[in-house]
Order: sequence, then C-alpha cells, then structure tokens
Amino acid sequence: MEAIKSYLNNMFTNMPSSPEVVRAKEELGQMMEDKYTELRQNGKTENEAVGAVISEFGNLEELGPQLGIAPQVTASLDPANNIAMDSNQVNQYLNDTRETSSRIGLGVALCILAALPLIVLTGFSSRIGIAENLAAAIGIGILLLAVGIAVYLFIVNGMKAEKYEDLEKHPVTLSEAVSAMIRERQDAFRPVFARKVATGVLLIILGAAQMAVTGVLINPEGGPLEVVPVVVLLGLVALAVYLFITGGTEHEAYEILLNTGDYATSRKKDNEIMERFGGFYWTLVLIGYLVWSFTTFNWGFTWIVWPVAGVLFGLISALLGAFRPKN
Repeated sequence: MEAIKSYLNNMFTNMPSSPEVVRAKEELGQMMEDKYTELRQNGKTENEAVGAVISEFGNLEELGPQLGIAPQVTASLDPANNIAMDSNQVNQYLNDTRETSSRIGLGVALCILAALPLIVLTGFSSRIGIAENLAAAIGIGILLLAVGIAVYLFIVNGMKAEKYEDLEKHPVTLSEAVSAMIRERQDAFRPVFARKVATGVLLIILGAAQMAVTGVLINPEGGPLEVVPVVVLLGLVALAVYLFITGGTEHEAYEILLNTGDYATSRKKDNEIMERFGGFYWTLVLIGYLVWSFTTFNWGFTWIVWPVAGVLFGLISALLGAFRPKN
C-alpha cells in the first residue's frame, strides 16, 4: 500500500494545490485503496494488487474529467505552463509583495491627498493673508509634486513586481510541505484581511457621515470652514484605500501561490484578458480625472471618479468572466 501512496503523490507532483485538486487526490487515493483491499481479499499477492491498481488508476489524464480536474491536469502536462517554487522563493515573493503593495498603496493615498493643500490654501487664503491666486499656485505646485512622487512609486515598484507577472498567468507547482506552510499563513492572515476591509469600509462611511452632518451645521453662506469636512473625508478615504490595497494584495498573493479563487487554473486566461484591458482602462480613468479636476478645480468632489471606476472595473471583470466560453 505504501507503493500506491508514493505513486499517488508522484502523480500530483506538478499539480496546483487548489481545493479542487486536493479533493481529487483524496478521492483518487480512496478509490485506489478500496481497489487494493478488494484485490487482496480475492487472493492477489501484494505485487499483483499494486500493479493492478496502478494499471487501472495510474493515468491522471484519463481520470481528470471523472475527478473534475481536467483543466488542471491539461495545464500540468505542459512544463512550460507551470512555475515550480520552493520555500525560499515563496518567502521572497511574499516579502516583495508586502513591500511593493505598501509603497503602491502610499502612492495611491498621495494621489488622493494631493489636492488637500490646494483646498486648504484657497479656502483659508483670506485668513492667512495671501492672495487667492498665490494660494492656488502654491496648492497646484504641491499637488503636482505629490502626484510626481506617487508616479515614481508606481513605476519603481511596478517594475519590481514585473518579475512575478508570470505567477498570475501560469499554475504554480509547490511541494506538499510548502503548500501546507502557505495555507497556514493564509489562515493566519484571513482575520487581518477582514479587519482591514472592515476598517476601510467604516472609515469611508464615517467620512461620508461627517460630510453630511457638517454640511447641515456649517453656515449655508459657506466660508473657510466648509473645506474642513472635505479635508477629513479625503484623509479617511486615503487611509481606507491604503488598507484595501495592502490587504487585498497580500490576500491575492496567497491565492496566486495556491492557484485558488480568482487565480484558479481555469481562470488564468481571464486574468490575462483583464490585465490587457486594465492598463487601457485605468489610463483613461486617470486622464478623465485630471481633465475634470483641472477644468473645474472641484478637487473636493472629483475624487469620486476612483471608487466609481473601481466598481465599474469589477463589474466589467465579472461580465467578461461570465460570458467567456467554457471549455
């Protein structure tokens, strides 16, 4: 029986460690064990029983459709489609992912906060004794500097993350020990991820609530104080987005390594399509945001482009996945 277990492990060596594959391996192992027991009870010798079991259940390509893992088996048969990683490579990938996501999250937060100096300076120009035109010029200068720093962070960390792009397109092959280690770390991170998402949502709700409350309390004729709720809102949104990016990126990293969720083997093709579409889409969003903001100078409102664009992108992604022909 040990020979059968060893053969079973070798059959699944190049397979992704997704729940579907783990289930299929357990199911196939039980089938092999039942057949082995039956043969032994019918008088077959140890070697005869092992040989018969391997002969009947040893071809994973034939058993793939029956076990519900045909796409994963097909991908595993082509070595060029698989990326093998050991524990050191996995740890390096996770560390790099945390570092780049933190810096990209900071860059996105800077883009959101970049308008704050402009809003504050123009709103309080009369109280601090500078001309409104000068206040606007200083605010725009700081805005462009902040956006420039953000773009620098995007480029540098985007290039650093490029070496891991293939992980999103091809199945990842891991040993059982490494897979178990990743699952353990993923389980430990789940409550952290949930807290980050919940905190981010709460911050946005609080920001919107204080806008509504202060909008009623502040003098209807307006004045410098009316910029305060906008400043608070942008600050809370920036922090929330940072939490979403850092938490979501690490969550994705575990799915990529284990070939699960949005990065299951059957969905890799969808990810390639969305990656090509995403670059074009977000470039248009950025251009639209800047054009709208610079033509209206209503920076306290134009930030709404980003959450709306994010929701639309998720909707488009879901629709493309739903209407993609299934093999």
